[in-house]
Amino acid sequence: MTERSNGRRRPTIREVARLAGVSHQTVSRYLRSREGLKPGTLERIDAAVRELDYRPNLLARSMRTKRTGRLAVLMPNMVNNPAPMLHGAAGAAHEAGFTVEVVAPEGGAEERTARLLELADSGHVEGILALAPILPSVEERIDGDAAIVVSADFDDRMRSLGELSDAAPVYELVEGLAVLGHRRLFHVAGNLEFASARARRAAYLDAVERFGLESVGVHDGDYSAEHGVEAMRSLPAGRLPT
Repeated sequence: MTERSNGRRRPTIREVARLAGVSHQTVSRYLRSREGLKPGTLERIDAAVRELDYRPNLLARSMRTKRTGRLAVLMPNMVNNPAPMLHGAAGAAHEAGFTVEVVAPEGGAEERTARLLELADSGHVEGILALAPILPSVEERIDGDAAIVVSADFDDRMRSLGELSDAAPVYELVEGLAVLGHRRLFHVAGNLEFASARARRAAYLDAVERFGLESVGVHDGDYSAEHGVEAMRSLPAGRLPT
């Protein structure tokens, strides 16, 4: 089937090949992986794909190769702003020839685990990236062939854990300021629901004490510009930080 939903004919792989001046086998190889192709060849095929607005027929490819070309990103239902992370995941997937489906079920780890198992066994996706905790016993219950990656860097609401909440750089920053001669500091903290914000706040206070400095205060914010302005306005006029 080569018709689009708007009535326009879908461009074919042979048309891409003809416009790029390569064989249709080369375009087929390009769609599987960009590796091994010469830069000039990649540029010509890229240009042809853009000009023709070519999109692979994923249904036909999946019937032919038994692969779906689809990945799922599993995440909590309510999170602050996952857009940059999803944009990065989708970009990496597209480069590898995959499309991404975002799945955000209601509930906690139990509901996410059930949805993950359903996706893994459905045969509709080739891989699943879980950006929130799932039940630890899930590996024993998977029957499908989908590759599964579970990030250990986020909690139930995608708040940073592990390496992402490491506050060691705060010590280095405070020490660096002390070496430059600064003796009076001020800390604008992030949302204290996040382990990373709590760890950095604690590290700041510890470093100030360790290096014999003076803190004119800590302002607990929420990472917004409004709270940044509020923090500046809260500074004591006669004892400003350096």
